[in-house]
Amino acid sequence: MKGFLGGLVSIILVSAILFLALYFFAPSTSIRLFGIAFNAEGVLDSTLQAAVDAAPISEETKASILSALDADAIDALLEAAGNNVDKLMDYLSSEEGQAMLDEAAAKAADGAESLSSYFSSDEVKAEISSI
Repeated sequence: MKGFLGGLVSIILVSAILFLALYFFAPSTSIRLFGIAFNAEGVLDSTLQAAVDAAPISEETKASILSALDADAIDALLEAAGNNVDKLMDYLSSEEGQAMLDEAAAKAADGAESLSSYFSSDEVKAEISSI
């Protein structure tokens, strides 16, 4: 019995140490595996910026999206994707995602509404959930 409990405690300690190491020192891996990380917002922000930069859209569109991309807009996009970062990245790289980014840039340029309210709309949520 002592060997079983000792082994169980060892496994729990190793798991806790690995989790903490990933949580603090590898936030992108931690987000992918556990959905949380120490600097999750910074990782998601840089990931979204990289996705927008890689998108085949005009430089003006990219600039207007990046200038309007704030924490509320990122939260709205993640909520629309069900907090699934991989699903969101797949959507942003698709043709539908590129069209949505163009429309988001137009809305941001017009100043008609914030990106967070646009990304929170039922239309965008339905598009993202269809991927």
